[in-house]
Amino acid sequence: MTPRGSFDLEVGKASLKKAKCILDTFIKVVEARGNSITTDRNGTYFNAFDEKLQIRFWEKSKEVDSAKRIGRRELELSGILSIQYFRIGYHVEKEWSDTQNVKLEEKLGRVIGSLEYFAKQENLERIEREKRWESQRIERELIEEQNKLKESEFFKFKELLENAYRWEKSQMIRAYVSRMINSSNIEDMEEWVKWANEKIDWFDPRISKQDSLLKPFGRFHQDLLDRRTNLDHFNIGNL
Repeated sequence: MTPRGSFDLEVGKASLKKAKCILDTFIKVVEARGNSITTDRNGTYFNAFDEKLQIRFWEKSKEVDSAKRIGRRELELSGILSIQYFRIGYHVEKEWSDTQNVKLEEKLGRVIGSLEYFAKQENLERIEREKRWESQRIERELIEEQNKLKESEFFKFKELLENAYRWEKSQMIRAYVSRMINSSNIEDMEEWVKWANEKIDWFDPRISKQDSLLKPFGRFHQDLLDRRTNLDHFNIGNL
């Protein structure tokens, strides 16, 4: 097991000395090229071109025959050292290992050069991805802004239409009151006309006169008139 905060290194005791020498050279060359190695609780990273590539240094295992465990595999360390690069999570994107002809320590230049290449590619991909996200964000904001303008425009027209209806109805009521003055036998006609004109002025959107009892004419009053809601002891305070 590799302690948290240290290089992700998994090798057997027999290979530990060699692995440490390779690792020491690896880190020195990486830093000499202006890059760095960092670690956290999740692993070890090769840092270049503003990107973090997860890597691991480990010793491969090989399968051996075991007479004691029929039908089951038994593994033992092979002495073959390897550096792995993980693209996403634990998916191994690339691996460099000892071979019969070339040992890992002889490949370190190639390993570091490849990791730099992968970092540069990831950097380019990230920049393109962020550009695409930024473009999508701007497009979403434009659509949202356009939708807000549409909504505002529609409700302004809706208010205009409602006010027009109110104005038309207020004119109808004024005509009715005028007709009643000339043809009705209503008692206290003067008082009734005064009351009616006050309510018309309260209802007329051009005037919207404050009423002594009722709140300014609004959606609640319109819903009551249109019978979309009923008056009860819960909402009477909205009158």
